[in-house]
Amino acid sequence: MFWLSYAFFIVYVTSLPFDFNPSVSSALEKLRSVPLHLFTSPEGRRASMSDMAQNVVLFAPFGALTILAWGRRRISLVMIAVAAVAGFVLSASVETLQLFTADRTSSLNDVVTDMAGATLGAMVAALVMAVVRRTRARPLYARIVHEIYPVIVWGAVLVLATWHPFDTTIDVGGIGSKVRAFVTDPWQRGALGDEGADAVRYALFAAACACVLRRRGVSRARSLAAAVGVVAAIGLELSQFFVASRMPGMKDAVVGIAGSSIGALLAGRSMWSARWSTLAVIVPAWLGAAEMMLTPFALQRDHRPFALVPFLGYQAQARPEAAISHAVELSLAFFPIGFALALALPRRRRWPVAAFIVVALGGVLEYLQGWVVGRYPDVTDVGVLALGAMAGVWAASHALADRHAESPDSRIVRYVTR
Repeated sequence: MFWLSYAFFIVYVTSLPFDFNPSVSSALEKLRSVPLHLFTSPEGRRASMSDMAQNVVLFAPFGALTILAWGRRRISLVMIAVAAVAGFVLSASVETLQLFTADRTSSLNDVVTDMAGATLGAMVAALVMAVVRRTRARPLYARIVHEIYPVIVWGAVLVLATWHPFDTTIDVGGIGSKVRAFVTDPWQRGALGDEGADAVRYALFAAACACVLRRRGVSRARSLAAAVGVVAAIGLELSQFFVASRMPGMKDAVVGIAGSSIGALLAGRSMWSARWSTLAVIVPAWLGAAEMMLTPFALQRDHRPFALVPFLGYQAQARPEAAISHAVELSLAFFPIGFALALALPRRRRWPVAAFIVVALGGVLEYLQGWVVGRYPDVTDVGVLALGAMAGVWAASHALADRHAESPDSRIVRYVTR
């Protein structure tokens, strides 16, 4: 079901805005103008690296879902080849469909990069599944991974939040200009944005570290967890010298340090119950998302209506990496909400109740954007926020896979605050 749904999603987003031209002669004329050289755009120029990266990112989940849907019992090179062929067939079908559109262009380069994305996604999924199976086969390794699982999750979230849109660079000139700008203005103060969301992520990372260290019997676990968070905040901020569209600054590092200190300080306090622990994550995460989505907090008189065509606004953006970055930013903002809800909700009602709550919370923020100058409410953003939260539910569900019999109180204590 997920495999077919994602295939439909690819067809949908690559056909926007659905301005079809059924003329066969026009399609044949567009086909004759398609460049036969790889890495060449439909206009005959060198293909854009951002466009190729976008194709890879779009088709990588399709390749991964192909492995998950058809290769669960046995993973082999044949299944990876099947995923690559499936990606090729889907991409070729999409490019053929685009021949009958008025404002879409077909490209052989798109087919190749789409197929590469599907292959890469299949390889990563196969590798992850192989590692998971081998880990589960060894009880000692499985127990260790289970104990440090929250640290792995929140560490990965921090990396994704720091590096998106993942346009890494080793250009010496670009890095040198960033270093000079940093030396001139190390604070890099700017308008408010995602500081609240960043603080919540660092707080949860440090709290997870404190949980693990306390279970292992390490003395001064909170202090050590706070130190780990400080090192992570400084190190990840410095790594942005190698991300083309990001600029490191002391302001963001201080936010990470403050969040880590607060998270480590509050971890394991006896005052936490399931209800208060859940609210202690959901409320700051929602407020952090509100800060990110409602800046500059300048109100206008008239309310803008919702954009109701999914992904039309994303497709209209001039730079593909901007759309990717925006989607990652929104999804990561609601990830902690889904994670906390999964820990508090009963297993049978976890997914539907969490989905209802996060759609409501995201819808409120998007509606409020209609009153803010320069903001445009979009039904797509509600879906992206909900998907990020559902990813959090999924991540927490894996942590609770062998803890179904526990009460919500014991789950929260074990995985968030203990």
